[in-house]
Amino acid sequence: MAAAAFDPAAVDWEDPAPFYLGDPGLAELADVTIKHSGLALPAHSQLLAVQSSVLRDLFRSLPAEPGGKKRKRGEKEALELETPFTSHTLQEVAFLLHFCYVFTDAAPSQLDAVSAHLPGIARLAHSLNIPTLLAAIDAFAAGRITDQQAALAWLPLAETCQLEATWAQGIRTLAKHVVSGSVCSLNPLLDGEGMEHLGQKTLASALTALAAALRTSSDACKEEVDGKLPSAAELRSWQSPGVQRASYTWRIPDFMQQRGRLVSPEFGSGQAACSRKLRLAVHPHGQAGSAGHVSIFLTSDFVKGGPSMLTNFTVKLVDQTWRPRRTATWWAAPRCSRWM
Repeated sequence: MAAAAFDPAAVDWEDPAPFYLGDPGLAELADVTIKHSGLALPAHSQLLAVQSSVLRDLFRSLPAEPGGKKRKRGEKEALELETPFTSHTLQEVAFLLHFCYVFTDAAPSQLDAVSAHLPGIARLAHSLNIPTLLAAIDAFAAGRITDQQAALAWLPLAETCQLEATWAQGIRTLAKHVVSGSVCSLNPLLDGEGMEHLGQKTLASALTALAAALRTSSDACKEEVDGKLPSAAELRSWQSPGVQRASYTWRIPDFMQQRGRLVSPEFGSGQAACSRKLRLAVHPHGQAGSAGHVSIFLTSDFVKGGPSMLTNFTVKLVDQTWRPRRTATWWAAPRCSRWM
């Protein structure tokens, strides 16, 4: 069979079968139909079974539910598939099928030609368990990671699809760009967009690789990194993101002789992930409509529309002899106006 030249730009997306089959005549022998975007894409169960263990198990258990149902096409019996293909674009499905039919095209130059669709192709290959195609994508992606930006772009996919070479190269690249020759700086790592998308295992591995690199780095580099490490207070705040702890005692002389609304000085500014200035507002004789009670409010320097955080606070009222008269705990959602 003479395969057509690999040319993604020339694909007729109203009839992509000639492209991915490599030989238009193979469509007549198809015993599988993949439904996608209103099209019926012909395929061959034996070839797909060789490439994908998931589809192999599906074909062995015919009639298959869920994911496939039998139907008649002429005198032939064909299996009609939709999942998991419909979760991906038509281009991703067609390119994956092409690499299954013409595996020699899963080479760096061809993979580069479809690089915009490669993450989706890899996810579909992973869901179908197509190890040969995943290995080709893994080798290609690992070779593309030459800087921190590329590492952050490829690492989430490597985690999802278990691309081991890509994952390892990404980890090494993140550590390398912190400790590189005589230059040492955490800025590329700390300022890199995409770090928030990395999983816990990947972040831990990146820090381990960084620590290993620092063991052999210069003293000046170690001092540079040490100066950029977060304080103990910051680390504690990261364990519970957004938690700010504060304690404040407000003495109000002649409390019951006071009238109107009393506002405390600011307190609570600190180094937590969301640090805000707090105030207590007290109405000794109750707010309007609540006479006969003491009204107490916790206020913060929030901006309307800013990030919301659930806050737990306890207020204890004591008399001049420091005997508790009332203790109450509330949950509220004040907003913080600035992030530190």
